[in-house]
Amino acid sequence: MNLKDLLNDAMPIIEKSTPLVAQVLGQPTGIALLILSAIYESFGAPTNNGNFDFDQLSKNILNDPNADKKLKEVQNVSQGN
Repeated sequence: MNLKDLLNDAMPIIEKSTPLVAQVLGQPTGIALLILSAIYESFGAPTNNGNFDFDQLSKNILNDPNADKKLKEVQNVSQGN
């Protein structure tokens, strides 16, 4: 299982807004965790004793009217822009 599977509900928004971020989330966990951390920071999803709460993160992405903009910012940072 990869992170893309865990964020299944939010993946359509992520894929539409930032295909590169969506692609990275499908990679081995080590690479994807770097991007995931940035997404968590952008959407204010709390961790549960240091563990990511994927359901809450998906809900935050789905309910954020600025999700597209935030995801593009994550993508730009990940590309070094």
